[in-house]
Amino acid sequence: MRKDYEIKECKLYFVTKKDLWNVMTKYKLTQGLRDRDDITSLVSGEQERNPSDGIRFFKKQDEPSGKGFVLVIITPRQQRWLDQFASRGIAVDDTHNVTKYALKLATVMVIDDHDRGLPTAFLLSGEMTSKKVKILFDEIKKIVPNFAPKSLLSDKALAFYNGFKSSFPDR
Repeated sequence: MRKDYEIKECKLYFVTKKDLWNVMTKYKLTQGLRDRDDITSLVSGEQERNPSDGIRFFKKQDEPSGKGFVLVIITPRQQRWLDQFASRGIAVDDTHNVTKYALKLATVMVIDDHDRGLPTAFLLSGEMTSKKVKILFDEIKKIVPNFAPKSLLSDKALAFYNGFKSSFPDR
């Protein structure tokens, strides 16, 4: 702001980053944060149906352990990557115990023309079962109708392969 208002007589010259942060916090202007409660914020985001958020599927948890919770995120950029690069093959893996919640995060990756891995879809779930993974691949199927990877790379967990085969039995 000081570059735009070089004259010290203008009040905007004296505004600091901390001032802006305080205004944003006071009036809840934090981008993407709709509520202090994560679930309430997520429900609000899902109801907005903003395509750039990438929320493709959302189901709230049935119990405090996180079971029943399912969130699939595929942004428009990730959709383009899936469409453009998935034919070479995909890799799927998950992590767990990386947040304060008892949720697992699965990521679908593709390789671009420069052999760099690109994350193209995320599944956040209380449990990583083939049924939950099928939800992820069903969402991919909806937005990328010609999705036909030559190979599927995963770890020893059969949930990814079985979920993929449930959505794409002919591949």
